Amino acid sequence: METWLEDYPHLELLPSDQLFPTGLFPLKQPPKQLYLIGEQAALQAPALAVIGAREATPYGLQAAERCAELAVKRGFAIVSGGARGCDQAGYKGALKSGGTCIVVLAGGADCIYPRRAASLFKTILEAGGLLLSEQPWGFSPPPWAFRLR
Repeated sequence: METWLEDYPHLELLPSDQLFPTGLFPLKQPPKQLYLIGEQAALQAPALAVIGAREATPYGLQAAERCAELAVKRGFAIVSGGARGCDQAGYKGALKSGGTCIVVLAGGADCIYPRRAASLFKTILEAGGLLLSEQPWGFSPPPWAFRLR
């Protein structure tokens, strides 16, 4: 675990908890538990996923950033997996507009992936965002976990 992660609240949520995202209930197999680092209040805003190509064109990166900016101005938090390319461009647009970001990780919320995104994820936490996973603490992400999230 990155030592700087210790500076932020760590929380575990069960489906019976009031803050558990109700949008997960209709899933065929909703998570049995969520692990969070950061501000749990980030879960209270409606959210919009901004995702796209890792090897995005300059236009694709600009579009992802602009879509996130517009969504934030309408009260949405931005959700993504944090991959390079459009995912990270969406976060940058949200942060530039003062928005909230939620990073859904394939591994444990304390297992930063991709490693290159550590400084972005730290900025997200500093801005009141959240790192979230349905995998337990310390779970290093195997390839199958990326599609599961």
